[in-house]
Amino acid sequence: ADDLIHRLTWITTQGPHRTLYSCLYHPVSEVLGFVRDFYRKDTTCIITDIPRYYDEIRDLLSGEEPEQPEKTALPGSPQSGCNTAKQDNPDPVRLYDDSRLPLYRLYSLESTLAEATSRRVWLKSGAFLVIDPTEACTVIDVNTGKNSRKSDSETTFLNVNLEAAAEIARQLRLRSLSGIILIDFINLAKADHRGQLTEALADWLAKDPAGAFLIDLTPLQIAEITRRKRSRPLLEALHSQ
Repeated sequence: ADDLIHRLTWITTQGPHRTLYSCLYHPVSEVLGFVRDFYRKDTTCIITDIPRYYDEIRDLLSGEEPEQPEKTALPGSPQSGCNTAKQDNPDPVRLYDDSRLPLYRLYSLESTLAEATSRRVWLKSGAFLVIDPTEACTVIDVNTGKNSRKSDSETTFLNVNLEAAAEIARQLRLRSLSGIILIDFINLAKADHRGQLTEALADWLAKDPAGAFLIDLTPLQIAEITRRKRSRPLLEALHSQ
């Protein structure tokens, strides 16, 4: 509400001083919407090689209406630029400008996007997730995979499930999955282990700025989750380009 009041005040203040047919306000782009919804104060910096997005994101984070701020290009490694900029300049947005090494190659974005849209997600333990979005819901299956520690299967299953819970919470944000989400965890025989799993999963979901909630863990040990929709799923957004 405060943001809307501020925007209305700005429009009514600037309106009388603009020429005829001037645009006083237009909805934010999908990029700005994503930054607005998911930016956190502990974010080190946001890097872009598109000047228009640099201007818009900087204005958005500073709470100002779009103007034409002076650009400061960041050549070379953006990582080092972010670290030094935090000391010299609190501006969390950097404009990358190095024709010798495009930004998408510097961060291997092609391989990162391939991993973010893959049906199978490997975990560090050797276990993996299988993520299947459908029209009605998203189904996620947890498998032990290459995890061969069989000396105590119950402990192994608990550790795999806990690792999977953390990664699933990350994948929901990364892939922008929403609606009903069903997770088929590895069955746990002990009630206290099931309690540890539900508590850990709920804690990870509570950190989601979009709003994700654990509804229940069914007798078949399928976790029912709901997540609010903030933007289109990543796979759908990529296919529409």
